[in-house]
Amino acid sequence: MKMTRTTLHHMPHQSASLLALSGCALVVCALFSASSLQAQYSLTGIDPLAGSSENFLRDINSSRQIAADSSDGNFHPYVYSNGTTTPISGIPSSTRTDGSVGGINSSGQVAGTGYTSDGQPRAFLYTSGTTKNLGTLGGTDSSAYAVNDSGLVVGYSTTSGGQVHAFSYSNNVMKDLGTFVGGSSSAAYGVNSSGQIVGLASITGDQYHAFMYNGTTMKDLGLLAGGSFSQANAINDAGLIVGYSSNAAGLNRAFLYTSNFMNDLGTLAGGDNSYARDINNSGFVVGQSEKTGGLKAAFIYSTATGMVDLNSLALSLLVSGTGSETGFISLDDAVAINDLGDVIGTGTYYDGVSTYSKSFLLQAVPEPSTYLLAGMGLALALYSIRRKRFIAYDRKHVRSVAHPTGR
Repeated sequence: MKMTRTTLHHMPHQSASLLALSGCALVVCALFSASSLQAQYSLTGIDPLAGSSENFLRDINSSRQIAADSSDGNFHPYVYSNGTTTPISGIPSSTRTDGSVGGINSSGQVAGTGYTSDGQPRAFLYTSGTTKNLGTLGGTDSSAYAVNDSGLVVGYSTTSGGQVHAFSYSNNVMKDLGTFVGGSSSAAYGVNSSGQIVGLASITGDQYHAFMYNGTTMKDLGLLAGGSFSQANAINDAGLIVGYSSNAAGLNRAFLYTSNFMNDLGTLAGGDNSYARDINNSGFVVGQSEKTGGLKAAFIYSTATGMVDLNSLALSLLVSGTGSETGFISLDDAVAINDLGDVIGTGTYYDGVSTYSKSFLLQAVPEPSTYLLAGMGLALALYSIRRKRFIAYDRKHVRSVAHPTGR
């Protein structure tokens, strides 16, 4: 919502013929791996709502519904789908219609933040035209950042004692997730289909660490070596977690947390800082990285390819920024990726006269040749099975993760 891990498991065997079969299967997997980032794309600019000057896309589901905010000085939440915008109404009994969104699930439910008539932030869940006020943990404020397909909402709220704590909301109950021992505050930014929740929480000394909450226990994900701060933004259904952490040099680096280890994803060439914002269920991570000259660029990452500048994949869709040709000059930040491989974010747009920041949807269209080659490899493998009369077990496992602010 935001590392492609592909693992082959084979039954024990002795036969040289079965080794040949395994080779065929590996060819199929290699084709998929090599082509994992070789997709055709279409690039669409998404304008703010009428009367607004800025637009902020937050999340995208696999129906290509996008949760977004438009700004005229205040944020106005809406859902974008195939060129149509649907405003999200204010929370019940409030005279205010402004607010912001955090995440959207597969059925189009949106988690976000609205305001009471007297200006107090309130977490909400938007479902089929109805905005529900989720309340607080006893305090005055709450905000929601993500919602899974079961309707479990996560975010943060003030408590009756004035502390800020991460919460989960389900079945009309807001649950306080607490903090680490010795800490005083926490916030939740992502949740997967199993209800595993990620975010950040303070420890003794008011230092913040990324966490994963499994329903009963808040696990400290730690820091990159020498770091002092970390934040988890998204988790996929395989339990892979992404976010960012400071390091010994005081720089921020995108991380992928897997197998109880926080992996530094590095930066694009020449860059110092990077931030992982989302991960999908195929393990692709998106975010932003600095590169040579301090420029910022959207990136996509998988374990097969490492960190790749999204601009290089969309190069044929970009314009030079001179002359009469209008379009995006660059893709500067990627905030979310869905399971189709579509990416949303912010880029620099040229209108023929001037440049400005604009939201984009980079829509993935797999190349037919990818499927043709993979199909040929699979057919060869199946033919080998039949001729050699072997029974093999070949299982391909692909998993992944996603989400928000600083995020």
